[in-house]
Amino acid sequence: MMYLGHGFGWGMGYAWPIGIIVLAVLIYILVKLLAPANGHYTHRHSSSALDILKRRYANGEISREEFDRVAKELSHYGEF
Repeated sequence: MMYLGHGFGWGMGYAWPIGIIVLAVLIYILVKLLAPANGHYTHRHSSSALDILKRRYANGEISREEFDRVAKELSHYGEF
């Protein structure tokens, strides 16, 4: 006997939570794969002028005198 209009029967009526769980796990995995490993969501180019200046001085790209001069200029323009 054919049961038209009854879908897949009782077994599929309780299977929808499994689909939601699978979808949630997939979303979780995608978020973990796309998120940075350290958990910080900063942009690559978001360094301030002072941060760049400090990094250049630490790397030996500029002298102490140049560092002091530029830091003074930055403080004059409100970058500090």
